[in-house]
Amino acid sequence: MMIFYLLPWPERRCCCPQFAAFFVCSLAVLVLLIDSLLRGLQPGVQDPVVFQAGLYGAALFAITGLLGLLSARLAIQERLAIRRGRDLENQLEINRLVIAQMDQACS
Repeated sequence: MMIFYLLPWPERRCCCPQFAAFFVCSLAVLVLLIDSLLRGLQPGVQDPVVFQAGLYGAALFAITGLLGLLSARLAIQERLAIRRGRDLENQLEINRLVIAQMDQACS
């Protein structure tokens, strides 16, 4: 059940640089592998705990990479939204000027 404590670490990818996020992810995977290796060395354990830890580690790396792609796309969308907001403000200002000119022409 230790995996549930390590799942928030790939989310660091959203606010950390890529190197730091994968470094933290690799530390989490190492902790998982060492823990499973120690459990596997206990007598009477027949479960493939090291294989499961490897799968969890691969999943953590995949989640970290996917979150990196999604955060890059989110940053692009945020920049686009800011630019569109500025364009909309400019268009509203143009509309106000045109309406003001129409009022002056009618007077």
